[in-house]
Amino acid sequence: DGEVLTGRSRAFAHTRYLIEGEALDPRKRAGRVFLGMQESGYQLFSDTVEGELRLALDARRVRKAPAAGGEGLDDARESETALIDAALANFGLEELRDRHPLSLSGGQRQRLAIAAGSLQGSRVLVLDEPTAGLDPVARDEILDLFYDYMQDEKRSIVISSHISSDLEKICDYVVFIHAGRLIFFEEKDALYEKYGVLKCGAEEFSAVPKSAVVGYNSTSCGVNALVLKDKIPPVFKTEHAEIDDIMLYFVRGTRL
Repeated sequence: DGEVLTGRSRAFAHTRYLIEGEALDPRKRAGRVFLGMQESGYQLFSDTVEGELRLALDARRVRKAPAAGGEGLDDARESETALIDAALANFGLEELRDRHPLSLSGGQRQRLAIAAGSLQGSRVLVLDEPTAGLDPVARDEILDLFYDYMQDEKRSIVISSHISSDLEKICDYVVFIHAGRLIFFEEKDALYEKYGVLKCGAEEFSAVPKSAVVGYNSTSCGVNALVLKDKIPPVFKTEHAEIDDIMLYFVRGTRL
């Protein structure tokens, strides 16, 4: 839950949350974790793009003040203007510096919100459907931005999304929750190595070990099944299982 991670909710108050190996109370988590809303316009408050980034630096300064003796930002190498210029360049917002945030497109607002989260000093971005409602070009630009952001190994992004192609492009781990129940939490590449899709006739399917079948669907043309590749005999040839395939068979596939 994003509100729990950012310290806004008291749920699981006695749970220890570690970021960069440090156990953080709710107030400190608020300074390390940025929660991005699906409609990013609701969390933009300034009348210019540059002003929004200055607000982010103000928030970073306030959150660090108690621990730093009121010294402000600890990066003495760059002025606030230089930090803002760098953020504008990194997030493709240079030509929008003086625009009102609410006049931007959905993809531009999303980039601005994430740039602000980065300037606040956040190490973890928690984003709710960050590419929802964006056209394919804008969605691809946002995903490229996420990929670049995560090249710093100290940074992480937690994405809640129903667009599995987004997960396949940038995620290292996939968590699947259905009807309030955790179905699986695995490395993305491990999912591809572990599962395959078997397509065969009904008679041939009867010879498949039951322990190898996660779920199956029967059609007039035969049987399609999600199988564990390490438990199925080599005589059966499987196809690559996409994340959508894996999720669907777990939830809607018939069990043996």
